[in-house]
Order: sequence, then structure tokens, then C-alpha cells
Amino acid sequence: MTWHLIDGPPNGTTPNQSRDNGWSPTCNRAVAATSPLARTERAAAERAFAGTLDARSLGELVDSVSAQTGLDPALAAAETVTAALRDPIFHTAPPRESIQAILCLVGACTEALRVSLWRGGSEGGVSSIWPEDGLALDEEATALAVLETGDPHDVPDDVAAGLILQGARRDGVLLVRFAGGPLPEARRFVTEAATVLGLLREREEMLQRNEDHERALVESSERRLVRLGFDLHDGPIQDLAALAGDVRLFREQLASVLSEDDRQWTVLGRVDDLLSWIYALDGELRRLVRSVETPTVPTRPFEDVLRDEAELFRSRADIALALEIDDADFSDLTASQRIALQRIVQEALSNIREHSGAGSVHISVQRRGGYVHAEIRDDGCGFEVSETLADAARRGRLGLLGMNERIRLLGGMFDIESAPGGPTRILVTLPEWRPEASRLHAHVEDDATASR
Repeated sequence: MTWHLIDGPPNGTTPNQSRDNGWSPTCNRAVAATSPLARTERAAAERAFAGTLDARSLGELVDSVSAQTGLDPALAAAETVTAALRDPIFHTAPPRESIQAILCLVGACTEALRVSLWRGGSEGGVSSIWPEDGLALDEEATALAVLETGDPHDVPDDVAAGLILQGARRDGVLLVRFAGGPLPEARRFVTEAATVLGLLREREEMLQRNEDHERALVESSERRLVRLGFDLHDGPIQDLAALAGDVRLFREQLASVLSEDDRQWTVLGRVDDLLSWIYALDGELRRLVRSVETPTVPTRPFEDVLRDEAELFRSRADIALALEIDDADFSDLTASQRIALQRIVQEALSNIREHSGAGSVHISVQRRGGYVHAEIRDDGCGFEVSETLADAARRGRLGLLGMNERIRLLGGMFDIESAPGGPTRILVTLPEWRPEASRLHAHVEDDATASR
């Protein structure tokens, strides 16, 4: 180790716990940078998201870039951390994931004893957002003073503070406590991190403000689907039933007329083929109607809905399917979230059955850190994602595109990983839909429980 900007948190209290949540920050990166510094800052950001970045691993990354570029180790460290804080990953991932990753990065790049994050209340005061191991009254007083005065420099000698702003509004405070006085570089990193946290908080609040609008859009779409189901049932399906009855009657009349004709069974066989096609079309329409019947989805246990989809798939396809569902409670998912997840599972399984040639499918649904994470993985032939999506858009096929739109409307993330030869992974991340006040209350209760 040839640089001394970081020594790492001796008591392990920085937020670098593992978050193996099914979301990969590299999913949407189209082009990989090639310079040593770019590779290093990207590796630092990605490890921060994975919760595996600490002082030692960051030091190894910086030593590597220093050796490759000839930069002074301290300068290489400064450039790496600053670039990592500005990585676009932080602005494409779910805000809460990005906030935790930034706190992990700050803890790794400073001589921090403790990193804490505070949010201002609407009626004054501050509330702890991080850490999860309880509140510290002296830090609360420091954060409140910074928030009230707007001066991040008026803090104890062993603390560096960053004021988190949204426009001109003071939204929160990032505090980093050190064993001794913080280095100037550490203060700069805390200030830089606070700037990024402000942008993330603004994005998080924007998503929250749009919740009612997005929910209305999704529920409106579901009402249209229900109406479509009734229209299909009362229109084309009834017409098909009547047509099938007429064809059966025609067959009986034809059999009577051709009873003495040697060509009887050839002709009747053709009529039977027509009946088979009518029955098949009727079955497909009825399955389509069942697929858009949504009123029962919100009232049934979410786990049972997924198990029914899995059983239906097994009955239709000779493909092994494994379903893994967390023991977590899914009862507070909104109706729109349940319906969206069910539709995505339905569409994914339909594509796998018809196109993948897969031998096995694995579905996992987990709940971690305020998010629901779903993954659908198959070992089929795979496909070129960008070309397939473009072709689907040209042809008006909305399966994969519809999946993405459903999740986007709910403030979540949707990603497809595939390539010719497979495998294929569909990754979904949905945030909780809870009022900010109740979310904060739950977090404070968690902190109080952890501190006892």
C-alpha cells in the first residue's frame, strides 16, 4: 500500500453490507471505457453497489491505476474517488441503492470511524436515515446545527459535514466522523458526495410525487384490459361457439347425405379439421381472457398467484421450472405492483415456451432493502436484445416493450440480459409504495430496535 488517504473504518460501521439483490449496476452500460482510471473508478462504483468496497480493496484499485499511469498515489486516489462519485451508475439505479453505495464509497475513501446521513423534517429537526445501528445524540445536534445555519464548516474538529441541497432548499446533512481531524481531501470528498446525494434525493422525491399519477395510469390500463376481456367473452368467443355449433350440425347433415358415398370419411375428416381449428382458437381466446382477468389478483396471496402461473406453465411445456419465493411478507404490495409482476412472469414464460428451446427455467422473487427483486432465468438459445426489441417495435409486438413500460410506470427498473446461445435473464426491481412519513417512521423504529 503506497498511499495514505484511506485507512478504513476500524469498527466496520460504514454501510458496506452485502446487497445481493438481483440488480446489477452494469446491466445498462453499453460501452466499456478502456483507460486505467476509467476502469478503476467504474470498478470502485460497482463494488460500492455490491457492498464489497472497503479501504483495502479501494487501495488496491488505486495502487493499480497509479502503477499503470504513473500518477502520484494521492492524486490517483483523489481522481479515482471523484470520478467514481460522478459515475452515471448512481443516476440510473434506484435512488435508495445509489445512496447506500455512495455512503459505502465515502466510508472506504476516508479515515472514517462513522458515516451518518440525516434528513431535515418538514416541521424542523432532523431524522436519521443512516446508520442502522442506532442514533447518536451528538451527531443529531451537529446535523441540526448545519441544517439550520447552512454552514458545513461549523462542526467539531473530528467531523466533516456536507450539506445536501435541493435547489436552494436544505434537505439533509452527511456527517463523517474521524479518529482525528479529517484530511482536506476527505472534506472535499464529503462535499462532493453531498452534492450527488442531493441530486439523488431530488430524483427520489420526483418519483414519489409521480406515484399517484403513475398509479392512475396503470390502474386505467388494467381497467381497459378487464373491459377487453369482457368484450372478447361476450363477442368473438360467443360467435365462435355459435360457429362451432353450426359446423357440427353441418357435419351431421353431410354425414347423412354421404352415407353411401366412398368419399364420406375424406370429406368428414376435413370438416373435423375445421372443428379442431375452431376449438383451438376458442381455447386461445379463453386463455387470453383469463390472462386479463385482474380483479382476483389483488385479493389472493401473491405467492399463490405465482405458484399458479408456475403450475400452468408446467402443464403446457416440457420444461423444468423452479420457483423460489422469499419468506418475506408481500401482502402490502399494491394491486398495480402485483398485477405488473404477474404479467411479466406470464409474458416471460410464454416467450420461453414458444421461442427459447430451454430445458429449465428458474424464477426467484425476493424482498430486500425496501425493494422487490424478481429474476426469470432460462438456459435457452438466447437472442440479441437490441435487435429483438427494435424488431418487436417495428412489428407492433408489445410483449417485451410492455414489460418495460409496466415497470417504468411504477418507478422501478427492468432489464434483459441475453445473447445468442443464452442464457437469458429478466431482472425486475420495484420500490415500495409507502408514504414518506411512514417509511421514515419505520426506519426510526428499526434504528431504535438495533440500538437496544
